Amino acid sequence: MLQSHRRAVTVLFGDLRGFTAFSEISEPEEVMLVLREYHTAMGVLVDKFEDTVERFVGDGLLVIFNVPVPCPDPSIRAMQMAVEMRECVAYGIQQATRWSSVQEPSLVGNFPQPSTHVYWTSVGHAAAVFI
Repeated sequence: MLQSHRRAVTVLFGDLRGFTAFSEISEPEEVMLVLREYHTAMGVLVDKFEDTVERFVGDGLLVIFNVPVPCPDPSIRAMQMAVEMRECVAYGIQQATRWSSVQEPSLVGNFPQPSTHVYWTSVGHAAAVFI
């Protein structure tokens, strides 16, 4: 289990432009198909740039760089991933990305829940920019 600790992080947020309008007029199966394709494509990029998915929320994706394994260039990796994210298109819905390169300490690690599972996250200004 990872202990909570301070670390400078870079946070990247992405979502699908027009997804809400698309989901309002589409069948649930079609929405799920798009989300599955999107999550799969983003997972490939997460692996490529060696970062960590903090969470998927519908079409939203929050990625943290420099944790749990430190990397020498988290902001550069985030910019490179953002460029590649924009090239991903699912069913004509374009990827919209916003990112923060705030390099200040955040508290990262496991945060116990009242239940039996553990929630891994980042707490601090860098992550709060998008939440």
